[in-house]
Amino acid sequence: MVGFLKTIETVAGQTIGIIRENGQVEDCAIVDPADVGGGAPLPDALYVAQGAPAGGNGAIGTPFNTLADGLVALAGLGVNFGCLLISPGDYSAEGVLHWTAAAPLMLKGYSAGFPFPDPFLSPNPQVQLPSITADLGSPDLYLDNVTSALPQQYNGFTNIFGVGCELQSVLTGGDLQLRNSRMLGSMTVGGNVRLWNCETQTDSNWNVGGTSIEFVGTKITAFSAPIVFTGSAGVVTVDDFSNFYFAGIGIAITNGTKTVAGEGPPPGFVFEPTATGPAAGASEPSTACIISGAPFAPGVGFILACVVQWNAQTAGYIEAEVKLQFSSDGGAVWNDVTTPTKVSQTIAANPTFMQASCFGFMSALGNLVSMQVRFLITNAAGSVGALFNVSGQLSALACTG
Repeated sequence: MVGFLKTIETVAGQTIGIIRENGQVEDCAIVDPADVGGGAPLPDALYVAQGAPAGGNGAIGTPFNTLADGLVALAGLGVNFGCLLISPGDYSAEGVLHWTAAAPLMLKGYSAGFPFPDPFLSPNPQVQLPSITADLGSPDLYLDNVTSALPQQYNGFTNIFGVGCELQSVLTGGDLQLRNSRMLGSMTVGGNVRLWNCETQTDSNWNVGGTSIEFVGTKITAFSAPIVFTGSAGVVTVDDFSNFYFAGIGIAITNGTKTVAGEGPPPGFVFEPTATGPAAGASEPSTACIISGAPFAPGVGFILACVVQWNAQTAGYIEAEVKLQFSSDGGAVWNDVTTPTKVSQTIAANPTFMQASCFGFMSALGNLVSMQVRFLITNAAGSVGALFNVSGQLSALACTG
């Protein structure tokens, strides 16, 4: 990836992999500080380990034992971007701490051992932060694999960026951008908000001074307080996944409106249409998925796939088939994309879970700007009863060539 540099550095006889983005520490493979001793500190990142002996210098083998000492030492390095690498523990008892440099600050939690845990795959923060105030220049704050449980923790910073975090309350004068994180409390933000693949729940207001809040792939639960745009009127943008929760809870918006991004799922987005289930000898279509272009470029096609599942509740023989269809005239006429996938089973008890999948490819037609796809499930005339609780996932992936 452009801008990334991975180096192998030996510290106290241990091999440590350091990844830097444009010269700044981005990630690293860390061993338990108890397994090594001595070593010189890195020039742009210092280690903190709760319970380590006093007198540490921030090296992996001799870490600082408090965040306060680590922040003071890091600020004294005069770096353009400071990073504290923090071992698991609850540091909240240290009280309100201060970042006295004008440089952006990263607080990165880690777990002992190798390899380094990936917060994108399994966010599980084990570092509890105290309140931290920036005293100089309103720098940005980067949070990685950490958690917080105190209100108004980050004063004096501008923008806050987080991944793999769990935050109880946020107060910042700039933007808030979280990925693969949980936001569980109130929010007072001077700028805009973007939550990507997150989970949110709160019974306290979100007060946003900017004009944009984006929910992308975000699960929203137990949201009993309104979203309030405190300055100019704002827009809450949700994708289809997030809107399922947003609309279901009925979140109120003060001084703003909500918009659903796109006209249905874009290529590659999975949606979940549902159906009650057809009787024997009948068919039932899923909700249509609209794929939009502007218009479609020459040579563009779509790989279509669906997985459909249902219950059969009458003992005996059940036969059903699933196929993909498309329409280029707004749903007036539907054409088959695939031959049917047939599933049959003789069941002795009920309910019985059954499943079918099918895959197909289709080219974009002419200068169309949109088309619709759906799956059709048919219950064979020879089946002993109706199908129930039909649900499915259908995806469309754009490709060329």
